[in-house]
Amino acid sequence: GLAVLTEDSVAHLARPDRPLRVYDEWMYHSRLYAAAKFVTTRDNVDLIQLNSFGCGLDALTTDQVQEILEASGKVYTVLKIDQVSSLGAARIRVRSLLATLRRRKEMEASHRGRSGTPAGKPDAPADARSDGGPLPPYLAPNRPFRSTAVPRKVYTREMSENGYTVILDEVAPLHFEFIEQAYRDDGCRAVVLATDRNEAVEVGLRYVNNDLCYPLVITVGQILHTIFSGDFDTDKLAVMVDKACPGCRASNYISVMRRALHDAGYGHIPVLPVSFFTPFESHPGYQPSFRMFYEAIYGSLIADLLMQCLYRTRPYEAEPGSADALVARWKEHCKACLSGYNQKRFTADARRIVHDFDVLPLVDDRSKPRVGVVGEVFVKFNPAANNQVVELVESEGCEVVMNGMFDYFLYQSISAREAPEEPDGKAGSMSSMQMLVGLVDSLRAPLDEALRCSKRFEPSSGLFEQRARAERIISSENTIGQGWLLTADIMEHLERGVSDVICVQAFGCLPNHIVGRGTIRAIRRLYPDANICAVDYDPGASEVNQLNRIKLLVSVAFSRFRAEGR
Repeated sequence: GLAVLTEDSVAHLARPDRPLRVYDEWMYHSRLYAAAKFVTTRDNVDLIQLNSFGCGLDALTTDQVQEILEASGKVYTVLKIDQVSSLGAARIRVRSLLATLRRRKEMEASHRGRSGTPAGKPDAPADARSDGGPLPPYLAPNRPFRSTAVPRKVYTREMSENGYTVILDEVAPLHFEFIEQAYRDDGCRAVVLATDRNEAVEVGLRYVNNDLCYPLVITVGQILHTIFSGDFDTDKLAVMVDKACPGCRASNYISVMRRALHDAGYGHIPVLPVSFFTPFESHPGYQPSFRMFYEAIYGSLIADLLMQCLYRTRPYEAEPGSADALVARWKEHCKACLSGYNQKRFTADARRIVHDFDVLPLVDDRSKPRVGVVGEVFVKFNPAANNQVVELVESEGCEVVMNGMFDYFLYQSISAREAPEEPDGKAGSMSSMQMLVGLVDSLRAPLDEALRCSKRFEPSSGLFEQRARAERIISSENTIGQGWLLTADIMEHLERGVSDVICVQAFGCLPNHIVGRGTIRAIRRLYPDANICAVDYDPGASEVNQLNRIKLLVSVAFSRFRAEGR
């Protein structure tokens, strides 16, 4: 028989070597890493990890626990548990582990006999912790310690001065052109990589746990694919990855990227965080300036404006391609002016953009049903991730309505400041949140005024108004993933007469399924005409199924549009 111990019964007996590769923010995970470290100190103790099938948070622990165990020569076994009642596969895995341990014990005994060491007597144990301190008596090991601490590679000033290039994957093509320009104006040699879905998914699945989220697979895959291509000198290269959404898998984007680089043989490449509002790592080689934040705000607002104007006019343009050409012209103008923007110049350009789209020749304006697109931020804005959903809906004869990205950036900041405790230990305050929102609203006010005075466009409602609307269904304390903002996004479309909404999701993203798919029934009680379709995306998803679901929604939209006599 075997004695079975749970992780909480031994977690207090050891501490994992830090820093860990992962961002350690969950209590159960911390106990699991400590238990794994304890196992490495004992010859007569091994570990079997039970993992919930499809649980992305558990997927983060598997790689870290495996790294801790295998660094000390232990055998790692994980059992994925789901609702299937048959335990045959689990029995086979456990029996295989026991057979491996027996075989290893026999080989060690045989080796000791040949080398003259009495069988059953272990090699000399280590008598100190990995940090150099003495071990407590109850933890006297019969195995040598091996540290699994993973110090992060810091991006230094010397690297910056030696002409390092910083690459980052795009979330939204239009928006990240302005983000790239803001970084470059700030002295950072940033290059935004255009996403190639097929290549990114193929490479990403080789280096990312399959239970981790779809946006992460694409992000890591695209960056590694670019590194493998040889387009950059990998000895003068750094990677920038977004650290977003504390509380879900997205909080570990950076740690997963570092592990993937290490496994691919590029562990010397430093990884920097993209974090405009809640910085949590220091890299002396690049510290964003206050001016860079202003440029990022102005660029994001311009990109939101151009996107809104494009989607509103392109389905009705008298001359095909004229709306896209107008966007391209204004995009290049605004990128060139970004470093010199102040409120006056920004206001002037915003008014001119709205005017140019107001006078763009259209045919049969508003003769098509309007379809809203909402969802997880990466899948919503990245055409490669959502299989060109905007192009698809427009090709089916509809007008796409999509709220901008800047509200998400601001929502992230508000959520971080409203959290019970910030990373530096200081509680977030309502006054600091209101100051931030007030600052941004003052920058966005000219844009909203230009939209309000236009013939074809209307401004979005403020973030506090959106939150108040969403609180009719979901608590504003729900800030994981897109949180209450996703529900508010759907409700804003419905309030403005856009009754047909596509909610694009990363498959298995529990936080966004809760606040997206999970609120659909409650939304329909408030808005009986709502026609909401949730579409999941992941590396193995059927594109035909996605296409059929979207076409069904479009078909219903057309039927209702004709019934209303439009």
